[in-house]
Amino acid sequence: IWNGTIFLSGGFNSQYQCLSSMTIYHPERGSTNLAMMTHDRALHCMETLGDRLYVAGGISCDADGHLVDQLACEVYDPVANSWSAIMPFPVPHVGSASAVLEGKVYVIGGYCQDDYSDTKTVHRYDPATERWENMSVTPGPNTYIAACVLPIPAHLRQ
Repeated sequence: IWNGTIFLSGGFNSQYQCLSSMTIYHPERGSTNLAMMTHDRALHCMETLGDRLYVAGGISCDADGHLVDQLACEVYDPVANSWSAIMPFPVPHVGSASAVLEGKVYVIGGYCQDDYSDTKTVHRYDPATERWENMSVTPGPNTYIAACVLPIPAHLRQ
């Protein structure tokens, strides 16, 4: 959600083909198609940070229609309605979780489409350095998970 509007990116169509679409949905104004992502993708992450939307990972469809890992990551500028590439992932994150904490995007877990191995890595993207950092690994497989940040008031943290 950015500026009171819900953004929808990528996914699959009814023929199980990956999409590069970007759509906004507003409960009172309906849906509007926006600039398409540079890469088609599904099972990816999308987060709002500042005045930008970050899209990372997932899977893509190759020329033969096979599902392959999508390492490319991109950032969307809603004011300019345009996409820009950012540093790609060093490893696949398909079906992973994501969250924003302290001005950075975290991507947690997922799997590799190529060999279906678990991606236990936690990566953090810092817009100031424009780099993904390898933060740690999770204690076990974490695929098709969800994450959120819950601010807890100081008086409850004692």
